[in-house]
Amino acid sequence: MKPTEEQIKQMAVTIDSGFRCCFHKKTGEIINIMDEMHWGYTDDPIWDENQDYVDRNKEFFIEFEPMKSHESFKIMEDFADSVEDEKLQDMLFYALNGPKPFRNFKYHIDNSGEYRQKWFEFKAHRIMENIKNIIKANEEFFEE
Repeated sequence: MKPTEEQIKQMAVTIDSGFRCCFHKKTGEIINIMDEMHWGYTDDPIWDENQDYVDRNKEFFIEFEPMKSHESFKIMEDFADSVEDEKLQDMLFYALNGPKPFRNFKYHIDNSGEYRQKWFEFKAHRIMENIKNIIKANEEFFEE
């Protein structure tokens, strides 16, 4: 069993929030695991239980992780390149080429009116593409 389009959308939102998603190839179950690299340590037992469950059944799970910072940066560059408003595009590239590019890009996007929603849609689409590429690269996992 492969993830449905709706599950891929759900995983994209979860991954964008800094969690790892593990998909069970037999049941279609999605288990979310807190990514300590993103969130730090937590003592909430639910995250340990989820990790333990996946570890005990790892032959049935494929994991989808948040993108690495260089991958996220590339998405921001690609979005900036697609922006038609030249003033905003200049501000985004300036932010990306200066100190604290993630924070400064976010600041300009949050204050960009209609482009804020376009950014969210662009990023979600790219995360879903990444998930689909991982699924495609692991066809044999789903056929076992």
